[in-house]
Amino acid sequence: KLELDITSDYVNRYVGEWTMNPANVVFTPDDEDTEDEDSEMLTGIYRADFKDNDGQIAESTAVSECAECGIGHFKLLTKFEDEEDPENERQNINWEPLHSSYMNVMWDPQGKRIDKADAKWCAVLNPYTEDAFRETFPDAQPYSAYTPRDTGSLWWIDRGENIIYVAEYYEIKVVKETLRV
Repeated sequence: KLELDITSDYVNRYVGEWTMNPANVVFTPDDEDTEDEDSEMLTGIYRADFKDNDGQIAESTAVSECAECGIGHFKLLTKFEDEEDPENERQNINWEPLHSSYMNVMWDPQGKRIDKADAKWCAVLNPYTEDAFRETFPDAQPYSAYTPRDTGSLWWIDRGENIIYVAEYYEIKVVKETLRV
């Protein structure tokens, strides 16, 4: 059967243009008490963390998957500068790419907005081989609660190993508290 590839040129063009002209985060003051120097300092800190902590890799992976599959994600984390020093509370922003996020990230079905800002929960499935699972979680015993449908596997490649998925579950909880001053 004859197949014509009419989309890959456009996908490659989009990813290339994004790579050459990426979007940037710029902090701006939103009230009279904040000065321009403060927002410039925050922009500089953000850009330094983005450059030093895998921001470009995570963003490029998400943009590439979005162009090819229609959806792409990355995870923002904070990590302490010095894990060994309990006195040092300084943290850096880290970016973590989420590969195959079209298959491994599930959102609340009630979240209708394109950016999922109205979603109440999100689950991220992290695949592990059996050896990697035992090494990462030595005391855990895997059990099957959900097995994702593997739409991305190639039938002619035999993995030879079972894949164990570990879910990270995030949810928004609205808590009302009374504060008396």
